[in-house]
Amino acid sequence: MPVEVLAEDAIVDFADNSLKIDGKKDANPIVLAMKKCPQMTVLRLSGNTLGVEGAEAIGSQLSNHPSLTRCLFSDLFTGRMVDEIAPALRHLSAGIISAGAQLTELDLSDNAFGPRGVVGVTELLSSPVCYTLRTLKMNNQGLGHQGCRYLTEALLKGLRDSKGSGPKLKTFSAGRNRLENYGAKLLADVFSEMKSLEELHLYQNGIGIHGMDGIQCLVNAIALNPNLRVLNLSDNSLTADGGTELAKSLSHLPNLEELILDDCLIRGRGCRSLANEIEREDVVPNLKCLRLYGNEITRDAGVHLALCLEAKTKLKHLNLNANEFGSEGIDMVIRTLESIGLIEALDVPPGDRSTEDSVSDDLDPRYRAFDEDQGSDNEDEEGDDDFEEGEYNDSEEAGDFEDEELSRTQSSFHSSGKSGDSSFQTVKERSVGGPFGYASPKSTEKLTEAKPLAVGGAFSFRSILSDIQNEANANHGSGLFSALDSTDASACRSKLWANASAGSKGSPMSGLFAPPRLGTFVSPPKDTKLTNQPSGCLFTTSTASQSATVGPNFKEAEAVECLKQCLASLEDDALMQILTGKLPCWSKWNISETTLTEISSTPETLVRFAFRFARQYGSNPNHMDLAIRALLSACTADSHPLAAKQRQQQLISLSGRAVNQILVHVGAMKPDRSDPTEVKASEEVLIYAKTDLELLKCFLSQHGARLDSAVRQSLALLLTQHKEAHPQTPPITSALDAVLGALEAKMGSLSVS
Repeated sequence: MPVEVLAEDAIVDFADNSLKIDGKKDANPIVLAMKKCPQMTVLRLSGNTLGVEGAEAIGSQLSNHPSLTRCLFSDLFTGRMVDEIAPALRHLSAGIISAGAQLTELDLSDNAFGPRGVVGVTELLSSPVCYTLRTLKMNNQGLGHQGCRYLTEALLKGLRDSKGSGPKLKTFSAGRNRLENYGAKLLADVFSEMKSLEELHLYQNGIGIHGMDGIQCLVNAIALNPNLRVLNLSDNSLTADGGTELAKSLSHLPNLEELILDDCLIRGRGCRSLANEIEREDVVPNLKCLRLYGNEITRDAGVHLALCLEAKTKLKHLNLNANEFGSEGIDMVIRTLESIGLIEALDVPPGDRSTEDSVSDDLDPRYRAFDEDQGSDNEDEEGDDDFEEGEYNDSEEAGDFEDEELSRTQSSFHSSGKSGDSSFQTVKERSVGGPFGYASPKSTEKLTEAKPLAVGGAFSFRSILSDIQNEANANHGSGLFSALDSTDASACRSKLWANASAGSKGSPMSGLFAPPRLGTFVSPPKDTKLTNQPSGCLFTTSTASQSATVGPNFKEAEAVECLKQCLASLEDDALMQILTGKLPCWSKWNISETTLTEISSTPETLVRFAFRFARQYGSNPNHMDLAIRALLSACTADSHPLAAKQRQQQLISLSGRAVNQILVHVGAMKPDRSDPTEVKASEEVLIYAKTDLELLKCFLSQHGARLDSAVRQSLALLLTQHKEAHPQTPPITSALDAVLGALEAKMGSLSVS
């Protein structure tokens, strides 16, 4: 029956009847059905083909239906000329406007009429009839830039004519419309004014292929729609930068339930940015669906993401297929999800879809969730997840490393004497089990296999392994770099942070691959005199310093806020400048445990702050002292009670993260290429070598004795190997000699030849 009366809706339904409605005679069955239903609220005409005369007859009858609220007109012009579509839509629109209806839903999807057709509904969309519109579906219309302009102008006109009362869309869908950045910016203007969206679907629109401006505008607009529940940006070129920008908006979306970013090329860095935001309990707490299919996400980033999902207990659907995890990475992700109780959320396709090239599911059918994985077990062989040469022409993707002069200089600095080989090698150390207590199949391997690395920055325990390892294992269960089999900082990072915070009770996120918990490692010991306990806390002073009087103009609250802002925005020169004006007081400031916890900085952040601050203001002794104290806080984190439990649960101490960051800054370790901050630090090694090594020398001269022996030994090994690898750069060698001299004076019996 074409007429259906439900409890709330009176529906006239001719959907999918494949009717060819050319003239009034063809439209007569529809017109009669509408006459029989004077209280019609829903009209379904989808799946037919409507001509101009037929639309005129239907539009005339529509003028008699003021109760109409939903018009479902998708796939309504199959086989029609473009010149027919706009007049037909105008006839329908005129009838609805004449009736004074109050539409809540309009679906015009799958009508490929382009900009010449969309003008047929612009009058309707800007009229009072659509002030009540809540759902607008415009998928697969071929709008392009011009069509999107017509659409957004109509919506903005309605908003302004109604003085902001409407239309207030809750659902907007415009996938497959070639909107690109131009269209994204136009829509962002509309969304910024509406602030009412609950569902947004903009898949397959080429957003981002010509730069970041469209994504940036869209992200800013999304953040102004706090009721958003569903966000689908699949198959757009967000890239890592877009993923990072989108991550910033998540804290403004407390009601988000579905985040769909398939085929967006967010890669490792974008994934980490999203993961770091999602990890927070107050960010998207109601997340039920997360789709990151086909994003070239690497193994370490994937494991980090899995760990960060622990607090998302409502998650029911997780798709991480077609990324670059490799079989080991897939195993890590599955075990991680299992350990945090979210393994059932993993989207496993039904049946046996395995092929010759797919992941085997002989042992666990959940491996089918990764049957399109593109990764390799050797993370070193994977391409740069953000800066692969030749992959994109966008300036933000391919233009950051084109300075040939700098490349030649650094190639000389980072290369060894042998062509194609690095002089640095890493010995594979003893494995003590996989993450979260799962036994590692390689746990019985001997410490004999050396693994050659790519360009620049690692070390070899080959000649003095036994003495160093025995001492480190006796003290800590393993040496500082015991789990290191690569100098790639991205590999290091996934193995370092324990996730337990103060008061945690056996958190399943603590362990080998746990991410950092901000603000938990720098708190000083309670009820302990500083004169008896080495302190790693930033600004902790000696007894003499504590007894000194703080300047009369010192305002601690302002100082704390300034420091916090600097650590959060390390590239902000204005904040750094403000900080320098407060330093004369800070040299005598005994900052409290509570304040330090609130500052919430990671070791990497403190190290980066130290080097950046010393580079700009190190000529002032007070400024250099602040940089040194920042390094001390990062490198002695393991001396605090809060870190004791974490140190027992992982192979590498918390101080190891700080040491890795120091080594990146002085060129002795490769940067995490997905982290632009580390990449930039590595590029600036030659520029700031003198200042950076002077800071390190001063730090070791003043506080080297307070460092853990494993930290001192590992620094000595790495820096010695680094010096030997670059004899052609005398200034670097001379500065490294000074650093090693300062370190050797604090090392007692350790001899490095």
